[in-house]
Amino acid sequence: MGSDRRSSSVRATSIALIALLAALASLVVLPATAAHATAPARVGDYDGDGRTDPAYYRPGPNGGTWRVGYTGGTQVTLRTGWGELRDEVVPGDYNGDALTDIAVFRPWDGSWSVAYTGGGTAVLKTNWGIQGDLPVPGDYNGDGRDDMMVFRASDGSWSVAYSSGGTAVLKNN
Repeated sequence: MGSDRRSSSVRATSIALIALLAALASLVVLPATAAHATAPARVGDYDGDGRTDPAYYRPGPNGGTWRVGYTGGTQVTLRTGWGELRDEVVPGDYNGDALTDIAVFRPWDGSWSVAYTGGGTAVLKTNWGIQGDLPVPGDYNGDGRDDMMVFRASDGSWSVAYSSGGTAVLKNN
């Protein structure tokens, strides 16, 4: 009886692994060109099932395309009206609904654009970061929503714009 349970568990794990590998394989079939490079895969819980889902972003002339492979075996393609080759991919949970939202940081104008997984889009912040800054989103104040943070190597500063309002700049002296 114990070996039957183990066998069933191994079979379920194998099926889930095969589905994940199939999803990952399907995410890398589109060739990247100089005009339409594909950003590295970004993981997150895009469907709210508590499991990590792989995704990639591909900028385009009329907006970006995200392909998300849910660990359950299905895939979705999401298109945004924004997304350029130089945009940096910064997925996170920007509205606190426990779903990973798709987002980009545009370093040349400091804008953060997000398409919420549950629906809707927004430009979260403008003038928050400059060319050369490293975006480091995360929940820095514990309110359940990711905040926009950039690290500026030129002066060693960390600048955060909290999702609940307010900003802070931390510098090493």
